Amino acid sequence: MSIRRNLIWSAGAQILFFGLQFGTQIVVTRLLSPYEVGVYAVALSTNGLLATLQTFSLLSLLVREPELDGALVDTVFTINAALNTLLALLVYVASFVAARVYAEPGVGSVMALIAVAPLVSIFELRPSGLLQRELQFSKIAMASAGKAAVASGVTILGVLAGHSYMSMAWGNLAGAITAVAIVNAFGFRHFALRLSLARWRTVMTFGLRMVAIGGVNTLSTRLGELILGRILGLSALGLFSRAASLHSVIWDNIHTVFTKVVFADLAEQQRKAGSLRDAYLGILANMTALLWPAFAGIAVLSGPLVHLLYGPKWTGAAPLLSMLALAGVLLTCVTMTWEVFVIRDETKLQVKIEYRRAALSLAYFTGGAVFGGLLGAAVARLADAATAILMYRPPLARLTETTTADVVPIYGRSFLLALAAVAPAGALMLAVHGDPAVPLWQVAAAVALGVVLWAVTLVLCRHPLMEEGRRLTARLARSRA
Repeated sequence: MSIRRNLIWSAGAQILFFGLQFGTQIVVTRLLSPYEVGVYAVALSTNGLLATLQTFSLLSLLVREPELDGALVDTVFTINAALNTLLALLVYVASFVAARVYAEPGVGSVMALIAVAPLVSIFELRPSGLLQRELQFSKIAMASAGKAAVASGVTILGVLAGHSYMSMAWGNLAGAITAVAIVNAFGFRHFALRLSLARWRTVMTFGLRMVAIGGVNTLSTRLGELILGRILGLSALGLFSRAASLHSVIWDNIHTVFTKVVFADLAEQQRKAGSLRDAYLGILANMTALLWPAFAGIAVLSGPLVHLLYGPKWTGAAPLLSMLALAGVLLTCVTMTWEVFVIRDETKLQVKIEYRRAALSLAYFTGGAVFGGLLGAAVARLADAATAILMYRPPLARLTETTTADVVPIYGRSFLLALAAVAPAGALMLAVHGDPAVPLWQVAAAVALGVVLWAVTLVLCRHPLMEEGRRLTARLARSRA
């Protein structure tokens, strides 16, 4: 299956996932208070702090490895099972501690239920990793869509039945069970319970590097959220988590799905000793053309967006969302950093960079929360994104064989696209003096006009995304014929 067809499948499933996730988030947020959301958020952050064990990224090892044998697959399964079991135990024990620290029994109840999900996920890694290696993204996409549908349904029904924050924990567990069932149904030929430690050195070397890269970043982020909840309270954490969730909806549904598919293709190119230069520049051009306008639009319309989606009790999340969206613009400048470093086997260097970045990020966030409250914490995320560019762009240029002269024109075109896209929204907010209660039809009109201006600018700039659109249209036309 070609990369474009994989993208079509993944994008289709992600659109469904986006609709379900976004709709669920709106329903849950409107029905719950910031404090209730904060209870779930602190439980999720504590779980995330301990879940650094899962940043071994063993699924990526199955996709990346040039030669894959049964002993390696069995070793990956065994070590992953051990890590997930340990995680489940740690989360369950921590549930008692967290309930006391935050003087809220609900935090402990949520964590005790969350602890079950890692045990279920043990049986997902082997078939999911091997299906991705085979570029069977249609099956992965259907599993993701099924997981989202079940998780959303259970969560909404639970909230409507009066189970408050526990509904989200039950939805999380139901989604995990569904994903395991679907992935194993599609990849039944890969299902096995064989245990082995024959290749433990290879797996542990890769995994420990991934923990050092992804784990330290997770530790910094989650620890910062726990500090914020402790300093400013659970209601404040609830506001911050809703702003972060809206930001993640865009990042996860455009950036993550794109990089997941492209990672497998880049790994294949690397196995064939091909250069990553042209492929990376194309990815950077398309990613910034899509995400810069989206994030810039969210930053400008954060007030009406939060007011319309969540209601007036959540308006405090709007300025936080603006700062996080601007951070998203900056982070897109160094897109696919993790994937490139893994493919080029430069994870040792990334470990050093991530340790320095994580330390600075936690310092920014804690200082921002202490001296600037919620807005200070959000501004700290912007500072972290700027730091990431300074740290990552030089080695990224070397690994992708790109120069400043290569990327500046890309950034220039994407800046014009973002400017054209947000101009109507900016004019609207100036006209209403930033009033978050601006009528929906005016917001919709500004967004629609922005999309039109973005498309016109795309054509005038002769952007490579236009060629991708033509290829997609032609493929769809052939499939209908």
